[in-house]
Amino acid sequence: MSHFMEASSDQQGIFEDLTTLRIFVRTVEIGNFSEVARRMDASPAMVSKRMAALENKAGQKLFNRNTRRLMVTDAGQMLYDHAMRALIELDQAAEEMSSIQDKASGHLR
Repeated sequence: MSHFMEASSDQQGIFEDLTTLRIFVRTVEIGNFSEVARRMDASPAMVSKRMAALENKAGQKLFNRNTRRLMVTDAGQMLYDHAMRALIELDQAAEEMSSIQDKASGHLR
């Protein structure tokens, strides 16, 4: 049985929404909800709510916030490292699938 299949449903819950993971990665990289929202054409409130929901599902605080700064916690950094690798792999898979689709297939005469 694969490791993925062994994880509890609670653990898998934080990975159900790739858009939220992409927002999380951008938030760690940029360090500001408003700027992430601007770059992703979303509202700062939506970004904040998605990050709060992700923290809730993870059962961990992923960011320390104050009025001037947003800092990633150790748990947030660990999630970022894994999420970044996973998103890169998924993007590469999508590119490979697209290139397969672009190639001629079947019997050519």
